[in-house]
Amino acid sequence: GIRHYGRGQLSSFSNFSEPANSACARVCPGNLVARSNLAWSFTLSTMTINKKVLMLVGDFVEDYEAMVVFQMLKGIGVQVDAVCPGKKSGDKVKTAVHDFEGDQTYTEKPGHNFTINADFAAVSVTTYDGLYIPGGRAPEYLRLNPRVLEITKESFELKKPVAAICHGLQILSAAGVIKGKRVTCYPACSFEVQASGATY
Repeated sequence: GIRHYGRGQLSSFSNFSEPANSACARVCPGNLVARSNLAWSFTLSTMTINKKVLMLVGDFVEDYEAMVVFQMLKGIGVQVDAVCPGKKSGDKVKTAVHDFEGDQTYTEKPGHNFTINADFAAVSVTTYDGLYIPGGRAPEYLRLNPRVLEITKESFELKKPVAAICHGLQILSAAGVIKGKRVTCYPACSFEVQASGATY
């Protein structure tokens, strides 16, 4: 199966628990997983997860948060549909690499060209087992798209597992789905999540 070193067992994509003091917090209802700095290790040879996950990306999405998660989920048999408003399968988004190099905030460098593999216009939330929202700069403008917010709200209404990393919480805040929940996010987004009624 899957082992999360130091924090017990992960039984499946949609059903797992974390201690309250871990970097990953699962809160219900809505099955929100918000994390900022967490390492997982997978035993790939003994397990396949037959699930389908929707990933919302946009230009200057955080490189590692999109590309690494995409590859890891695919590596354990999860179908990941990466979509972006205004783009279709085969189009690309530019990723960004943010780092801390001694300045007052992070620096930004070009990442990769990440290929979209599904059409945003064709998304039907009911056909997915979960939603994943990486961070970077994309969430700050993706949250202005009404359909992005509809997809997010519907995922919560249908009690799908929803994972958001770093600035991805900006979309959850804009969708109004985190009131009363305990979440993590990039510190600069903490004011937004608290204004939305969540505990940071």
